[in-house]
Amino acid sequence: MIVGIVALFSVLFFGGAQEYFFIEKLEKGIKKYVFEKDRSKEILADLKLTKSMIKTFNKERKAKLSDFYSMNLDRSISRVVFVDYFEDRIGERLVFQEKMIEKRLLVVTKIEDGEWKEIINLSDASVQKKMAKVEKKGAPDPFEAVIKTIKSNIADHNNQAKAVSIVQDFEEEYTDFLNEVNAVNTIESELLRNKKTSAAEFRKLANDMNQLREKVYLSLIGLHFDLKEITSESEWNKVMNSVNKVII
Repeated sequence: MIVGIVALFSVLFFGGAQEYFFIEKLEKGIKKYVFEKDRSKEILADLKLTKSMIKTFNKERKAKLSDFYSMNLDRSISRVVFVDYFEDRIGERLVFQEKMIEKRLLVVTKIEDGEWKEIINLSDASVQKKMAKVEKKGAPDPFEAVIKTIKSNIADHNNQAKAVSIVQDFEEEYTDFLNEVNAVNTIESELLRNKKTSAAEFRKLANDMNQLREKVYLSLIGLHFDLKEITSESEWNKVMNSVNKVII
C-alpha cells in the first residue's frame, strides 16, 4: 500500500476512516445494496450515530493536540510528562476502539451475506481508485519544510546535519507506520472482508495498531529531546514550530 491514503498525523491523533470499520464508501454501499427500506434506514441510523461518536472523539482530541503543541515547544518539559501524555491518549483510544468494534458487530448482523459481498466489492474499488490517484500524483513530503527550516536557521553545519538526520530517521519510521496502517483495508485484510470476524479478532487488530502508534509516539518524544540537544533556544523555537505545523 502506498503512503498517502491515510494522511499525515491524523492517524496518530484522531479517529476517522480507519475507525469507521475500515470500509470505504460504507454508507453508499448500504444505500445501494440493502433494498429493504426499513432495514436500510435502521443501519444508516447506526452509522450516523457511529460518525457522531467519531466527531466527538476528534473534537476532544483536537483540544489535547493543542496541549501537545505547547509541550513540544517547551524546552524545560520532562520526558516523563511526554510519556504520560501519550499513555493517556492510548487509553482514550482503547475506549473509543471498543465502541467502534461494538458498532461494527451490530451493523453487520443487519446486513445479509449477498449485500455484504457487494458492499466489500464497492470498498475494494474505492481503495483501488485512491491507490491509483496517489500513485499518479505522488505523496507529498510533509517533512520537507522542517528540513528547509533546519538548513535556514541552524548555524553550525555539524548540528545542522545532525538535525536533518534526526528528522529523516523519524520520517522513515513514521512512513513505515503509515504503510502498515494503509495496508489495513478490504483488499488486503481478510479480517475486514469477513462478515463473521469476532470482537476478539478486532481487538487484536486494534492492539497491533496501537503498539505501532506507541512506537511512533516514543520516536516523536525522541525527536523533541534529540533536537533540543543540538539547538540554541532561538534555533529550537523556529525548528519546533515547523515540526508542529507538520503535526496536524
